[in-house]
Amino acid sequence: MTATAARPTSPATLNDVLLRGELARRPGRAPNLQDENAAYIALSQQLASGPTAVLQSLIDAALSLCDAGTAGVSLLETGAGGVSHFRWTVLSGRLAANVDGTTPRDFSPCGVCMDCDAPVHLVHPERYFTYFQSAGVPFCEALVLPFRVNGTPGGTIWIITHDDSRRFDMEDVRIMTRLATFTGAAYSAISRTLSS
Repeated sequence: MTATAARPTSPATLNDVLLRGELARRPGRAPNLQDENAAYIALSQQLASGPTAVLQSLIDAALSLCDAGTAGVSLLETGAGGVSHFRWTVLSGRLAANVDGTTPRDFSPCGVCMDCDAPVHLVHPERYFTYFQSAGVPFCEALVLPFRVNGTPGGTIWIITHDDSRRFDMEDVRIMTRLATFTGAAYSAISRTLSS
């Protein structure tokens, strides 16, 4: 899926899809420390094999630990003419076939997240970011977190639910915050490897 930067034709606004403070009001589920620890051990062992190998496992862990429908990494890139966009470099779940797709830097949930430099929680973002409608599946909720590569903004890690019965909570934010740190470390290691 490669998105065009067309503005929405629907009456939805960014404020209609951006949930502020909702996660803190929701009851949180108890941590599943056994599964979480097993995932972190597996990720740590894979880091020894090289940073590229760990990225798919990291996203698979996000999908499983957060009971999401899709999980992904969007890497910030600058394309021809100096225009920035996000590339879906790693995906798992229902949207996995869209790996390598792009969304605009200045008109996407990832862009909103990078502007806030904080986790962003959205409900049915396809009402505003209408290019998501071409995916053919609902984007019921999205949770997007930024990560840094070598100390500078590098992209986002995100999860989506495709079923209104699954709602994110602060436990998802906690898990995804840890996975964002892993993601930034993996991309930092990749960039160091490429520059040497």
